[in-house]
Amino acid sequence: MFRDRAFLSIQLTRQINNSHFDELKIGEECLEYSTRVLEALPSLPVTQATSATGVGICTSGDTHARSHGHDIAITGTSNNLPVITSYNIPLAQVPAKRRNIYFVSAFCSLGGLLFGADTGSIGSITSMPQFVEVYPILRNEAVLGALVATILMSASLSSFASGWLSDKYSRKRTIMLGAYIFGIGAALEAGSVNLEMLIIGRLIVGVGEGFFLSAIGVYLVEISPPDVRGRISCMLQLFVTIGIALGYFICYGTLNIRSTLSWRIPFIFQAVVSAILGT
Repeated sequence: MFRDRAFLSIQLTRQINNSHFDELKIGEECLEYSTRVLEALPSLPVTQATSATGVGICTSGDTHARSHGHDIAITGTSNNLPVITSYNIPLAQVPAKRRNIYFVSAFCSLGGLLFGADTGSIGSITSMPQFVEVYPILRNEAVLGALVATILMSASLSSFASGWLSDKYSRKRTIMLGAYIFGIGAALEAGSVNLEMLIIGRLIVGVGEGFFLSAIGVYLVEISPPDVRGRISCMLQLFVTIGIALGYFICYGTLNIRSTLSWRIPFIFQAVVSAILGT
């Protein structure tokens, strides 16, 4: 019985050694293939490192490339340990649709344009004689201040739920949801016939604003490559500033209209832009 056990132990040892030999052979083949691949890139210096933890080939810029997301790796195994070959390809050689990134970022930043347009237009709208004729109660500064602040109150509350919605249903859907809600509120503002309807419209606008503004900033950072991330993330603030200026100029252009369209058109503009953002 002891003799059988010894024989079985010898057989198992041979099988293990053979399997290790086969894995080592596979690792050597991967190493040769990786070397041939790297030889096709003469401008990239190749360094080889061998240690007790495995065999690897990498360029001198591998760490930098990995940190910026531009490295390409070929992996294999040797003695159950990874064999990694990576080389950094210059950014100019990597095909990237940068125009698409800028377009998507600008499109998402329409949310900032909406925020800026409302901020820039509400003061001008409440100063228009055509608006005050419909809502004479807004001559009271306390009522006027409450009307203007309603959008901020609802936006601050909805922004708390924006993060949860973004994680559960994605950033894109949260932005679309906020845009739809904003559009409904802007449409109510544009068609308002009494103060209650106007206040409800501004409350709804604030809910949508809180949703998409919180999600847009995160989404822009996540979709942008590291080398343009600063420019992309600043695009939201750029559109906010453009929206503020645009809101003033729209109200300036409609000031001489002798009807309620003078103050309804800025709200209509916001409803149209929010519908575009929600598509």
